[in-house]
Amino acid sequence: MPIENASFSGAKIPIEAEVDHLEGEGKGFRLSRPWLTGGLASLATLPLHFLLPVAASIQLSAIFLALIAGVYVGFAVRDGRIRFIALESGVALLFVLAASWGALMWQWAIPLAYVFHGLWDWAHVQLIKTNAPRWYLPFCAAYDFVVAAGLMLAWTIYA
Repeated sequence: MPIENASFSGAKIPIEAEVDHLEGEGKGFRLSRPWLTGGLASLATLPLHFLLPVAASIQLSAIFLALIAGVYVGFAVRDGRIRFIALESGVALLFVLAASWGALMWQWAIPLAYVFHGLWDWAHVQLIKTNAPRWYLPFCAAYDFVVAAGLMLAWTIYA
C-alpha cells in the first residue's frame, strides 16, 4: 500500500516503502556479519589489481568507484524524499569527479575517495536516514576501507 511523503518543495511523492531506513529488516537478503563480509568481498576483488598493469588498475578502480557512488542515489529514490535524492545525487557526482580526477590526473585521489566513501557509508548510520538496508552500510564501509588500503599497496609495489 503506497504512502505519501512530503518533500521540501511541498510535493507529495507516492512510494511503496516506509521512510525509516531500517524498513526492510527481517525481509529479503540480510548479512549477519556485514563488516566481515564487506572486508572479505574486497579481498576477493583486490588480487586483480595486483595482476593488472597500474594504469589498468587505476581505470578499473575509478570506474567501480563511480558505480558504487550511485548506490545511495538508488536508496534515496526508493526512500522518495526529494531532499535526499538531491543530496545523494550531489554527493555521487562528487565521487564521480574524484574518480575522473584519479583516472586522469592524480591516481591517489581514487583510494582517498574510497576512504571518503567509507565515511559516507558510516554517516548514513547516524545522520542520513534514507531507506538503505541496515546491513549494507557496514558492508560497504568495510569494503571501501579495505579496497583503499589494497589499492595504495598495489600501486606502491608496482609503481
